[in-house]
Amino acid sequence: MMAQAEQDTAPRALEAINRRRRLVFIGLVLLTAAAGTGAFLNIMAEDGLRATEVLGCALFAFLSAWIAIGFWTALLGFFVITFRRDRYALDVETPYEAPPPGSPPRRRTALVMPVYNEDPTRCYAALRAAFDELHALGADGDFDFFILSDSRSAEARVDETVLWADLVASAPPGFRLFYRWREKNTGRKSGNIAEFCERWGSRYDYMIVYDADSVMGGATLRSLVAMMDRYKQVGIIQTPPLAVNRRTLFARLHQFAASVYGAIFNAGQAWWALGDSNYIGHNAIIRTAPFMQHCGLAPLPGKPPLGGEILSHDFVEAGLMRRGGLQVWMAYGLGESYEEPPPTLIDYAKRDRRWAQGNMQHLRLLGLGGLQPITRLHFLFGGLSYMAGGIWMMFLAAMLLNSAVALPEGWIVSENGVLMPNWPLDRSADLILLFVVTTGMLMLPKFLAVGTVMADPGRRSAHGGGIMPLLSALLETVISILTTPILLMFHIRFLAEILLGRSVGWLPQQRGEGGMELGLIVRAHAGHTITGLLLALFTYAVTPELFWWFSPVFIGLMLSIPVSALSGSATLGRAAYHARLLVTDTEGRRFRPRVLRRFDALTHRLAERTPLERLKATFADPARLRLCAQVLPIPDEQDGEAVRDKLAGRGVDGVDSLSPEERLMALSSPAIRGMLHRSAWLPASADQVA
Repeated sequence: MMAQAEQDTAPRALEAINRRRRLVFIGLVLLTAAAGTGAFLNIMAEDGLRATEVLGCALFAFLSAWIAIGFWTALLGFFVITFRRDRYALDVETPYEAPPPGSPPRRRTALVMPVYNEDPTRCYAALRAAFDELHALGADGDFDFFILSDSRSAEARVDETVLWADLVASAPPGFRLFYRWREKNTGRKSGNIAEFCERWGSRYDYMIVYDADSVMGGATLRSLVAMMDRYKQVGIIQTPPLAVNRRTLFARLHQFAASVYGAIFNAGQAWWALGDSNYIGHNAIIRTAPFMQHCGLAPLPGKPPLGGEILSHDFVEAGLMRRGGLQVWMAYGLGESYEEPPPTLIDYAKRDRRWAQGNMQHLRLLGLGGLQPITRLHFLFGGLSYMAGGIWMMFLAAMLLNSAVALPEGWIVSENGVLMPNWPLDRSADLILLFVVTTGMLMLPKFLAVGTVMADPGRRSAHGGGIMPLLSALLETVISILTTPILLMFHIRFLAEILLGRSVGWLPQQRGEGGMELGLIVRAHAGHTITGLLLALFTYAVTPELFWWFSPVFIGLMLSIPVSALSGSATLGRAAYHARLLVTDTEGRRFRPRVLRRFDALTHRLAERTPLERLKATFADPARLRLCAQVLPIPDEQDGEAVRDKLAGRGVDGVDSLSPEERLMALSSPAIRGMLHRSAWLPASADQVA
């Protein structure tokens, strides 16, 4: 990014730049779509237009525009990064400074992590790693850390509380880590953040929102605060989180794609969005007061899935912040912002199911008063991204149907005087040429991005060295071609479920890499396999000249079971890494960022003891027990009778026999806590624990 963003001194000039850039971007998209649609129409109209061809042209117009959006976003981003030309972008090198003399002292920044039945070792390690980074930079005094728990699992609640008490009791000076559990998790994640704001938001100028899989470096956290201090009219600054830490082949594909291709897409979107960028719900800093003033979310009228609580709240909060007069920026030049991708194709689809419902809800907000036009465009793009799969399949069906119903147009006499049918013109060669051009638009951004890696010796080495980045990109492209039709079929199913009124539940995201049972994979993809087989047979029977043109679609569907099973393998992921394939610049001792190394070490240390061992150690430590008492509600002591009976004569060793709910009761009850604490230090006897 360039030295100084002029938007902090000339907002009206920025609005003019906004308009010009959007006109350029939209103009490029429309011209590209018009050229593609015109070429397709000319091919179809050579011998007249049938109804199926008119439908195909209409669908192709949408698809060509959709492809053009991604193409021009990436191409603009490539030029921005290559020539370092965007003087209106936020200055990510803004120095972190204390408030000038005579100004009000800066209030702390809250770093908040909402969790829902997550692994607490990973969550606490991320927060402690952030503190250690900030401490090394001398900026830790401005940050408070919060775990905001919506966990319903008693097992998760016990371990969250015990680990929090452990970290606080052994914390270095200045590490202010707070834990809060909500009895009623109204509003899910957005409700969790809203309740935090209601209770403590007035104490903080800013809050930085983490997901349970977020990790951010100290320099990035400090820079976000510095930019908010400088740009007073900015309400949200989003960092683009880089996918890291997974070992399955599927996750490695996404990590490589994010590391290599992500930069140009992020820079391109930031170029045409400027201060109207989006918020993705985590790894972002928010100005707390205007967020509390403008970004409250009311349920949508009606029942789920299209009514009720808004699932994808982040896009809406960004739009409401813009409606309130504050800007939302993408700080694509900041590094050390990380998240973990889903480990398997099925886990990825599960996450997409929730996002699909949220983005369909956004379409109901297109007419909401006061929103900026770009906000409505963000809502529209989000919804169309899940409708595109159905439109692709409709286009393919229209083309197949058109070929199937093509009839001879009368009779003609050949040169030999033989009467024969007058078949329509064969247009497959022209269609294939158009297909090649369209595919080139999809592939060119990838290979431009790979070119930037190959041209930089440091990045090339970090991505495997030699020609390995190029080979990795080819591997990623092949597997993406196979998985894309599978995801499109998932999206079609999701839309059908939403239209039938089936709402998605609120499930914790799968973050482990233990793999999936083959039976589950078969059940998830059996319909895809059958669909691909039937599509292949139908295509070959009615229009063999288009068989190979459509082959990527039905081959991907027919191979969905092995592709899903093999791509979810951590063994294959490790093999790819050792072969220097799909390597990213966050891996290996030489390239691993310091904050990720610290996170790795903390996660390993916190996981050295099992949750049960941590619980028993807590009962032996009076300081930690007192801390637990501060954050756990006191239960009715009559409810603890059965737990005391189970522990009779066994003391703290009897905790092994308790269920998760009973362990939570034992930790919550003052009487049982005291009893188990004494038993941890004295020989247990029936009299002592009766």
